[in-house]
Amino acid sequence: MLKGMNTKMLVTILAATAALQFSTTAWSQEPDADDYGRRGARHRMLANLSPDERAKFRAAHRQAMSDPAVQAAKDRQRQAAREFRDLKRSRMLQADPTIQPILDKMPARRGRGRGR
Repeated sequence: MLKGMNTKMLVTILAATAALQFSTTAWSQEPDADDYGRRGARHRMLANLSPDERAKFRAAHRQAMSDPAVQAAKDRQRQAAREFRDLKRSRMLQADPTIQPILDKMPARRGRGRGR
């Protein structure tokens, strides 16, 4: 009886180990560009277009972005986003001053490059 019990326990342990091996592999995979953020949304938007349509879209986008009025609006958008972040942070600290060390641990926002 003891031998049968050890065999069952060994089989159970091996099955659990195999399940953990497969589950950690599934959870550790990198997300696709479709899974998150603005880049994922842009990728999904352009995915339905043919290469010619994507090229036309990108050319029109570049031309629009070079317009001074569009650049000025983009600058106002960035400034508004900066003001929003600063105001939100100050109100969070007013609500709970003890979160200062938590906020200090968070990385500072840096420019994203490519004119964004």
